[in-house]
Amino acid sequence: MPVTSLTPSALESHPSESEYGLSARRLWEHTELGQINPFGRLIRSQPEFNPAAEFIDVVWFDGSSFELVGCTLADAREKRPLVKGWWPHSDVPPTLAESPQALAFERLVDGHLARCALRRATRNQHQPFLPHAGADDAFGVPHLHSELVRRLQGLGKSKADADQWYKTIENFPQKGVRQEEIESSDLMPELIRYDDTGEKVTATVLASLCNFSPLRFSVIPVINDAVRQLRFSPPPAKEFKKTKRLRRAP
Repeated sequence: MPVTSLTPSALESHPSESEYGLSARRLWEHTELGQINPFGRLIRSQPEFNPAAEFIDVVWFDGSSFELVGCTLADAREKRPLVKGWWPHSDVPPTLAESPQALAFERLVDGHLARCALRRATRNQHQPFLPHAGADDAFGVPHLHSELVRRLQGLGKSKADADQWYKTIENFPQKGVRQEEIESSDLMPELIRYDDTGEKVTATVLASLCNFSPLRFSVIPVINDAVRQLRFSPPPAKEFKKTKRLRRAP
């Protein structure tokens, strides 16, 4: 029965006619066993950014054991030279990268990376930046309020005719209410109806007449994926002065 997915018992591909083969063991240890990422690229949450050949090691078999050659399948396919002094044996055969066994193994790794990408995308889903807007959210965005509406609601049952309210609202910009907010509320045209009738109206009613439906804000959080990866480097070739002798703890 053909192997359809990458499993712990099928992490290597070794063509019988060659000493060279492929291994996904380091990839498996990273994704399934929590080992550090030994590759020069991260596994992204978008599958199209995870070329399988970049995560497959070329190995040299010696009986039942094998050694890393020092290049990936992508390196072999692009005929990139091996690091000088890394591999003492002969060069990787050019037929390895395009052999049927290599292509089949690459498909297995590609499927594994797709599952890893889905797993990462699911785990890395961010919490909603803002909750859904409520019926009382004037601008359609939670936590954003209308100072004009609040100011009128604060006046409660204060009642006046339209002319008096015109004068009161005209003074609001001097008390922290922006003129643009007053103009966007469509409140002033609503006062015309009361001006014609001479009817007195409360501040609470005026607050309910404020209509910001044509005005909407779009708040979009910008979240970037982490791009820094753990890297090891040798210590600097610099001698540091010895620290002062400290008294030992009793």
